Amino acid sequence: MKNFEAKNEKDENSQRIILDNKVVRRALEARADGDRKAEVDAWRKITEYILYKVFGVENLTTIEGVRLRKILEDVIEKDIGMKAKLDLAFKEDRKDDAIAIKNNIPEIDTEAVYRWLFELYSIDLNQIHVDHIDGINKGFKEYLRRLREKAHSP
Repeated sequence: MKNFEAKNEKDENSQRIILDNKVVRRALEARADGDRKAEVDAWRKITEYILYKVFGVENLTTIEGVRLRKILEDVIEKDIGMKAKLDLAFKEDRKDDAIAIKNNIPEIDTEAVYRWLFELYSIDLNQIHVDHIDGINKGFKEYLRRLREKAHSP
């Protein structure tokens, strides 16, 4: 049974990598084409997948979905700005500045997940213990489920 579970988990990770590559490629192509809506949609797909797989968040409410979209739009704008600064630093041969800028460019999906949890539910992931073997524990997932339920009940 353990081998079957491990095989399943490996297959899911493979699917995630394939999903990420296709969707990230779509996001990069959309950025190159100047299609911001398609870029946001692609990053949203990745971010929702992470919220589901890591935190057990399914079926975003309208409020949660709109907030995620606004967060992604903001994170993408900052990413574009940071990459423009990075290009300028390289062109002007300011390698130290370029390294500092490069180290401060967050991953779009990771930043969106962190901000979504913090802005909607005041959850600071830096304060959550994550076991590197088991990941986020079931107790936290249940806490988040109840918090979401309570936040959206009349």
